[in-house]
Amino acid sequence: FLHQLLQVLLVGLTIGMTRTVVPALAESDFGVPKNSFVLLASFVVAFGLVKGVMNFVAGRLSERIGRKPVLMLGWLVALPIPVMVWLAPNWSWVVAATVLLGVNQGLTWSMTQTSKLDITRLEERGLTLGLNEFAGYVGVALAGILTAYMATRFGARQGLLIFGLTVIGLALLKFPPFTSIFLGAIAGGVLAGYAPEAVKTAWLPKIASGEALVVLAYQERAARYKLDACKAKATLAGISYALTATKSIVAAGDQADAFLVPAMLDGQQALFLVERTASGVTTQGYGTQDGSRAAEVTLANAPATLVTLDGLTALEHAVDIGIAATCAEAVGVMDKTLTITAEYMNTRKQFGVVISSFQALRHRAADVKMQLELARSMSFYASLKLNSPAPERRAAMARAKYQLGNSMRFVGQQCVQLHGGIGVTDDYIVSHYFKRLTQMEMSFGDSLHHLGEVSARMQDTAGVFA
Repeated sequence: FLHQLLQVLLVGLTIGMTRTVVPALAESDFGVPKNSFVLLASFVVAFGLVKGVMNFVAGRLSERIGRKPVLMLGWLVALPIPVMVWLAPNWSWVVAATVLLGVNQGLTWSMTQTSKLDITRLEERGLTLGLNEFAGYVGVALAGILTAYMATRFGARQGLLIFGLTVIGLALLKFPPFTSIFLGAIAGGVLAGYAPEAVKTAWLPKIASGEALVVLAYQERAARYKLDACKAKATLAGISYALTATKSIVAAGDQADAFLVPAMLDGQQALFLVERTASGVTTQGYGTQDGSRAAEVTLANAPATLVTLDGLTALEHAVDIGIAATCAEAVGVMDKTLTITAEYMNTRKQFGVVISSFQALRHRAADVKMQLELARSMSFYASLKLNSPAPERRAAMARAKYQLGNSMRFVGQQCVQLHGGIGVTDDYIVSHYFKRLTQMEMSFGDSLHHLGEVSARMQDTAGVFA
């Protein structure tokens, strides 16, 4: 939330930098009177019209490629603005820069506002909108003061150039999002436990700081969640390794800096690190149903760094870290979904009374709460078992993921049902939580797979009479 507020402040600084300097330049450098129709038209038409159109476009575009890419696109569009004003030989360059400013404001303002609304409670949305407007207009005011000061010190054009590039550069800084933290926990855990010292030194600090995103690329077609089903091939080429493989549904695969890839080496499954920019690496990215990103990753004799020859053990550990993290996230999503559902039931009226007074619906809500608490307990169990011996850890993860899978499906479906039609609309956050829960239920093995894992690890006796 604070990151999004900072983004809004930067959006305000970006528009504010033109409010003081550009009118002054219009009169001093281009001969356009301060209160002329030409000056007004350039802002109203070039900025206002473009921003209005981009506000409309931003929402649909974010559904196709995700909100973060749209936000980043908005900031990339802003990069030429201060340079164009600095180099402008005539007023038309300033008008063109104003058009880009309209695109920037339409994309960035829309994404930051909707992102904050998604993570706030129903009764807090008024406060959220107020904070959003406050941060934006504080940015506009600060920009006016700062650009005026820099114009007197460095000159109007140079001051705007320095200020503008600084603000846009700050906005483009790579803040580690939750996806990066989640996936980084998997990669960091595997590299810390299995990689040679040189690989640890090269990658662990960058993963920890969010500078590098390293993801697990292990799923293959027809593998059906079996970790030992691996058709990828690794060969030793001189003193290095080359990989040939096709991996499916790689989380953030088109945005990652490197992949952890299991492959067969001399009949044994090993684990390798492959950089996305290496030769022979191609990715085909796509959006997933919960709004995140995945990719098909193809390696054709791609250069790779060996992480460990005991690849299956390392891969099992990586997947178990992923399961524990998924369980923890799922509990948070279910808790939030139930909270919003309870608020809705206490607000929505039918037959003159709130629907939370209906006994049948109260019983449904109680069942949802029970599933949530079962899931919470099993999530704790999964986290506590992460450092246990491999057989015990693997059994614990299967048990936890099976219970969490059942809980995610039940909580998501029941909360949507308690809402009615609004529960499946894109404008309502519960529908997005439901999509996320559905996708997590399928991640690192679905419920039926883990039921089979639990069954396969069962003994003739539970140990009570042994």
